[in-house]
Amino acid sequence: MHKLNVIQEKIENLNIDGIVIPMSDPFQNDFIPEYYHRIKFISGFTGSLGTIIILKKAAALFVDGRYTLQAQKQVDTRNYEIENYDPQSMMAWVLKNETSDQIVLGYDAWDYTVAQLNMFQRIAPNINFKPLDRNPIDEIWEDKPNISKTKIFLHPEKYAGESWKQKIKSVQSILEEQNLDSIFLTSSASICWLLNIRGHDAPFTPVSLCYAIVHKTGKVDLFVYLENLTDEIVKHFHPTVTFHRMSGVELTEKLPKLLANLRVGYTEQQAPMRVKNIIGPNVAALNNMEDPCVLLRACKNKTQLKHIEQTHVEDGVALIKFFFAGLMITIKQNPLMNTHCR
Repeated sequence: MHKLNVIQEKIENLNIDGIVIPMSDPFQNDFIPEYYHRIKFISGFTGSLGTIIILKKAAALFVDGRYTLQAQKQVDTRNYEIENYDPQSMMAWVLKNETSDQIVLGYDAWDYTVAQLNMFQRIAPNINFKPLDRNPIDEIWEDKPNISKTKIFLHPEKYAGESWKQKIKSVQSILEEQNLDSIFLTSSASICWLLNIRGHDAPFTPVSLCYAIVHKTGKVDLFVYLENLTDEIVKHFHPTVTFHRMSGVELTEKLPKLLANLRVGYTEQQAPMRVKNIIGPNVAALNNMEDPCVLLRACKNKTQLKHIEQTHVEDGVALIKFFFAGLMITIKQNPLMNTHCR
C-alpha cells in the first residue's frame, strides 16, 4: 500500500479530517536534521521549505517559487497537488477539499510554533487544530535515521570576543528590565552563542540541539542529549549550568517543576506549541518576548569584526583562485586568435 494511503487510514482512525506536516523541527532550524525530514519520507520532496497537508481523500505539497519545478519532478502529482507556499492558500485548499462542518486538522505540537498556530487560527477560525500524541509519519517510518548526536565542543573566547559568563549577565539585565524570573530559550543557535559552545547536530549550522532556561540568578538549566557531553564540558560549566536529558518525556516532567510559579519569558516565533502547553498552566506569568540573544549576537564586538574582515579576505583569495583556474581552462580549450580582437 502507498505511504499516503496508510496515512489516510490513520487519519480515519484518529477521528480527524487531516494532518499538517511542516518542514521543521522542535528547534526551528533553517536546515533540519535527517531525522525530521518527514516530508522527504512521505513524498520524496527534498527541498528546504515546504508543507504537506493530507486529507482523507486529497493531499497537497505547498512550496515557494524556488521549488515549483523541483516538486513537480520529485513528487508523484497523481497523489499530491503542488500549491503555492502561503498560509492563506493552505487553509483555502483545506476548505475547498474538505466539506465537513467541523474540520479538524491534526499536527505535531513539537514542530509548530505558537506563532504559527496562532496565525493559522486567525486565518481559518472555522478549522480546529488538534495536537496529536504521536506523529503518524513516524509510526510508519520503519528505517527512520537516528537523530544526530555529536560531541559538544567549546567555541574559544579568542574567537567569540566575550565570555559566556558575560553573555549571561547581559541576559540577566534584560530579565531584570522586564521583571521576569527566567527565560526559556528554544533556539539552538541562540543557546550555543550564549554559552560559547558548538556542535554538528544540524546540517550547515554548527549547533548542538538543545533548550535552555536562563534564570535571573545567572543559573542555567540546559536540556541536551547527554551523549553529547564530555567531562571537559561538564567541568567547564560547573556549577552554573545544570544538565538535563533532551527528550519529550524529560521536558514534560521537569519544566513544570523548574518553572513553577515563576514569571517566565519565551518567544512565540520560536517556541513549539507543545512547550506552551507544558509550562503555561504552572507558571505565574508567561510573557511573549523577543529572544534576547538575537539582538545581542547581532552586535559584533571588535574581535568578531576583526575575524570577519580576515575571513572576507581569505574567502576572496579562494574565489579569485577559483575564477582564475576556470579562466585558464577556458582559454586553453578555446584559445583567443588575433582575428577575435579586430
